[in-house]
Amino acid sequence: MKTTVKWMTIMTAALLLAAGPALAGKGACIGNQMGNQAKQQMSKQIGGQNCPVIAEGEPVSISGTVLEAAGAGDGLVVDTGDGTLVTVYGIGPFWYWESLGVPRPEVGEAIQIDALRLVYSDGTERLIAVTIVVDGETIDLRDPVDGKTLWRRAGRR
Repeated sequence: MKTTVKWMTIMTAALLLAAGPALAGKGACIGNQMGNQAKQQMSKQIGGQNCPVIAEGEPVSISGTVLEAAGAGDGLVVDTGDGTLVTVYGIGPFWYWESLGVPRPEVGEAIQIDALRLVYSDGTERLIAVTIVVDGETIDLRDPVDGKTLWRRAGRR
């Protein structure tokens, strides 16, 4: 009985020690800024990590006025002025904008976004922001070569 309890304690400790790094992401590309469904749609298995492959998207430029600036992961809705409403995802976590000393785009602000249009295997299309110009200031969100988020490289999760 004592041996069984001893081994169960050792196994539980090993499991807990291994779970921390596994759950921490260790550089995984998809953060907590979007819901699970969006994460699954954006995921592609690359080198053992679930990473969105956005460098393969079609470049798109959007200009207009912010109509909705919802919470994290819900996207930014832009009224282009011609009756078209466009939702752009991937504008980054609040702390990233704070670290740059720039407030996130707010409803009513004029905005220009360079994005990539992605079409997923199920036919779903998403616009993923690469750079945003708001109040004359350009905010880079992704590496233009590989499409990886710059806030992941900022050393914070």
